[in-house]
Amino acid sequence: MTVAEATAEIAEHLGCVPGRPLLRIDRVHRTAAGRVVEPAISHFLPEHYSYRVRQRRTYAWRKDARPEMRRSTSSALL
Repeated sequence: MTVAEATAEIAEHLGCVPGRPLLRIDRVHRTAAGRVVEPAISHFLPEHYSYRVRQRRTYAWRKDARPEMRRSTSSALL
């Protein structure tokens, strides 16, 4: 995720003025085997989205850690 300026074409699609700061997300969609099937670049008006990340610390190094504490999870909402 990064910031990008709206080009004239993108501004027309989003209903904003050219040059306006936007959120830009670059993604690569892959098959289960890892082959790239579709690169995707998306632009968003920042006032319409929030980005939150929830992370948990992993305790795999601790022998006495409960099984549910041995995982490290990360999730993001956009």
